[in-house]
This record gives sequence, C-alpha cells and structure tokens, in this order.
Amino acid sequence: MIQVIGATGMLGTEVVKSAISRGISVYDTFVDILSIQPEDIKADIVINCSGISSTIDSKDKLVLINQIGPRNLAKACDEFGARLVHMSTD
Repeated sequence: MIQVIGATGMLGTEVVKSAISRGISVYDTFVDILSIQPEDIKADIVINCSGISSTIDSKDKLVLINQIGPRNLAKACDEFGARLVHMSTD
C-alpha cells in the first residue's frame, strides 16, 4: 500500500490511477500537510503530490504549501519510519 498526499490534485489523481491500474492499494484520505503528524502516516511509502504553482496565490501561501508542508511531511514520515517520494510537475 502507498499513501498519496495531494491525491485530488492534477498530479495526484494520475499517480492514484496509475497505482490502482497496477494493483497497488492506495490510501488517499485528505491530510493537512501543514499540520501533519506521524499518526497521519498510513503506509510504508508516502508519495507527496501536493503543491501549488499559481502566481495568483500569495508568496506566503506558496512558501507554506511548497516548502513548510513538505518539511513537515518529511519529519512525520521519518518519525513513522515511512519512505517519502516527493513529486512535482514543475
């Protein structure tokens, strides 16, 4: 089983579809990447597909989602003992 963070976004949707087509179980319940904790990790492999690239959003929001969130996710995965794969379209 894998856990996909950002599973409802453009990239995450494709990752989920690809995994399912290969017979891989996917845990894709919404998790707030900014406040994620080790107990939110539900698989040994976590794929982070969350992120924003729109220049419409404020710079603060870009930093929160694209820098602080992945840092928090990495810490939670490390404490849980999960492997983290970080993906981006940019």
